[in-house]
Amino acid sequence: MKTVLAPKKSEKTKIQKLAFELVEKLREGGVVAIAIESAYVAVADPASSDGVATFRSLKVLDSDISFPVFVNEIDDLLSYLPEISDRDRLITSAFWPGLLNIEFKTNDVLPCNLGADSTPAFVMARKPSNLLLNVISELMGPVIYTALQDKNGKVLKSLAGLTPANKKLVAIAINSGVIKSTQQTSIVSCVESRPRMVREGSIPAFEIKKVIPSLQAV
Repeated sequence: MKTVLAPKKSEKTKIQKLAFELVEKLREGGVVAIAIESAYVAVADPASSDGVATFRSLKVLDSDISFPVFVNEIDDLLSYLPEISDRDRLITSAFWPGLLNIEFKTNDVLPCNLGADSTPAFVMARKPSNLLLNVISELMGPVIYTALQDKNGKVLKSLAGLTPANKKLVAIAINSGVIKSTQQTSIVSCVESRPRMVREGSIPAFEIKKVIPSLQAV
C-alpha cells in the first residue's frame, strides 16, 4: 500500500495532480483509501471488474441494497436514474456537498451494475465535503465506496488502524491524519413520490423541510 499525504484545500494544483493519479489507479482496478468527514473509506471504479473484485473483499454486495456512490453533481446520475426531478435538483443544490445521503431508484438497465451480480434497485448518492474526491468524481463519474474498519471492528479514524489484510487490498491511501469528527450523515429517500427522512443525522429534518416541505418524518 502506497501512502500519500493529503494536500491542503488551498493547494489546488496538488489536488488536481493527485486526482489524476488516483483516477488512473482506479481505472486500472485499484482501490483507494481516502478520508471523508468522519471516517476513512475505500473507493473503487464500478466499471472496473478488477476494482470490483477487490472491493468485494471489503464489502458484501447484494443487488437489493442501496449502493453507496459518491458523485460530483446530481447530473452524474443521469444514466443511472429514470429521471432527475426539480425536487432532486433543489435538495442537492441546498445540501451538497455535505452530510446528506439521498436514495434514488435506478434504471432497469444501468451502464454498469456497480459491482453487483445483477442491476441494483437503488443507489445512495452523496457529494462529500472533500475537494479531492469531488475532482475524482468529476473526472470519472460516480464511484462506489464503503467505510473501512479498524482492527477492533470500529469505523476507521486513522490509517494506523488499518488491518494488515486491508492494507494488501488498498493500492493508495491518502493520509489526512486522525479524524476526530463524529458527525453522522442524514439519509433521505426519494424513491417514492414523497421524500422520506430515513435517518436524521447532522442535517436535521427541519432544515430539509425548509427546502422540501413535503418531507415525511422518520
